[in-house]
Amino acid sequence: MENIKLPAFPLPLVGNAEGEVKDASDWGGNVGFTKLELASLMIAAGWLGNIPPDTTVVRKDLAESSVLVAKAILEEANK
Repeated sequence: MENIKLPAFPLPLVGNAEGEVKDASDWGGNVGFTKLELASLMIAAGWLGNIPPDTTVVRKDLAESSVLVAKAILEEANK
């Protein structure tokens, strides 16, 4: 599914008098995280926020599993 490699959202930066809205992609710059990257970060942040302080968390496992879950969610949403 190539859709997950597209930008999550190019934020509108400016509007002009003609009603045109410009974003970062109009200047050829980086438009930000892909959908997969953003979803993975959001999932990992949610998991980290709910882990008790006395728990040992393996960062590699958290990173890998958040990407797997994000990919599954985005693929299901794309159907």
